[in-house]
Amino acid sequence: MISTPARPDQVARRDALAGDRAALVRLAAGVVLGLLGVLVFAGSRYAAAQQNHAYDPGAVPPASFRVTAGKTYQLSSTTPTRQLIAQAALSTLACTWTGDGRLENQLPVTSVLNDERNRFEFALFEAPISGSIQIRCAGMPAVFVDDADDSSPDWAGLLLIVATLFGLAGGVLAVQGGYQLTG
Repeated sequence: MISTPARPDQVARRDALAGDRAALVRLAAGVVLGLLGVLVFAGSRYAAAQQNHAYDPGAVPPASFRVTAGKTYQLSSTTPTRQLIAQAALSTLACTWTGDGRLENQLPVTSVLNDERNRFEFALFEAPISGSIQIRCAGMPAVFVDDADDSSPDWAGLLLIVATLFGLAGGVLAVQGGYQLTG
């Protein structure tokens, strides 16, 4: 059987329809990824409300923290460090630790207030013992050790990164598809 070649106008129409289909697929995929990003972001906010780190909303520090002797840990507070500095709560930082709830020992700490990236972290300390300890700092209503051996992972932070990636990929695909449809 002999086939006749397609006319140029038929080829152009077929190519245009294929291009429009590809653009619609990109646009739809972008919208789906964007919506998925919004859902994952909502999940990250829910996870943050369930976690118990100084930077999580409504966090309450545990009664004690499990630490390993000689390992360095971070002290943080639910109050942002800029506000603690303004209140002069960190001007004479004095912290104590206890392992049995009775005898308080001085806890040597190193201030990290010179690092502007620290929103909630205000000091570092080296664990004096291995085990469960309670920590109190003068003038601080609540102290957290967010990187203690028994602290939970930051799932909200991971979900926030995933949501950002979905949103970015969705935005790129939606813009590409929309541009191809209008071009």
